[in-house]
Amino acid sequence: MPKVSVLMGAYNCAEYVEEAIDSVLNQTFKDFEFIIVNDGSSDNTAEIVKEFEIKDDRIVFIENDRNHGLAYTLNHGLEYVKGEFIIRMDGDDISKPNRFERLLEAMDENPDYDVIGSACDLFDKTGVWGEVSLNYKPNKLDAFYAMTVSHATVIMKTESLRAVGGYDIETDKARAEDYDLWCRMVLNGYKLMSIPDKIYQVRWDRDNYYSRRPFKTKLETARLIKRWHRQMGFGPKEYLAVIRTYMKAFIPSFAMKIYHKHKLQK
Repeated sequence: MPKVSVLMGAYNCAEYVEEAIDSVLNQTFKDFEFIIVNDGSSDNTAEIVKEFEIKDDRIVFIENDRNHGLAYTLNHGLEYVKGEFIIRMDGDDISKPNRFERLLEAMDENPDYDVIGSACDLFDKTGVWGEVSLNYKPNKLDAFYAMTVSHATVIMKTESLRAVGGYDIETDKARAEDYDLWCRMVLNGYKLMSIPDKIYQVRWDRDNYYSRRPFKTKLETARLIKRWHRQMGFGPKEYLAVIRTYMKAFIPSFAMKIYHKHKLQK
């Protein structure tokens, strides 16, 4: 059996999925299976993936019956996982050639940790325009404030992910499957950390960075944070995070975009 299972959800990413797959197949570490789940794409994502499947027997291609969302898609893929570790990958991102090797080294160096993420670059058609730099070991309060690990960058112990029941498909409404998962893991005694190595690149259009989520999604996110405030047993001080999230839902996207651009320029 392979040591690693790479788990990737793909939805309407035909323009970029070939580059994403190539970045996985060209890793310096080779002992992996590559599980790709097509989440009801309406473009030719499936056809592109099938061409790769013919050429490389490490690829396991799965299709959802329709578009369900990322949590459902990753759970579907999790059913097929055989590896000791899961490495996440998104269908339009890029893994640097030494990414898998470095993540496995980090697991060897920190055997009592269940999830290890990394720093990452943010890029679009103009090139790299930002980064997410994480290098710490979050606690329960960090998990509540969403200061944990970057989901697409992580390596996880398969048994740990399965032990907490995988992803909660209800969180697809809030597009917060990662936030919910990290909160559940931390609350159940599992350990997360990040390393400073920038070994992953997230494709994210700079102009849309702060305006991707619609109003209903923002409301669902606020409800989810409210639920975790209750489940984690926090008090009035932490409830301010819930209030702020509700308030942000009502701020127009263009205003948030101007605000964050101003912050970036400081």
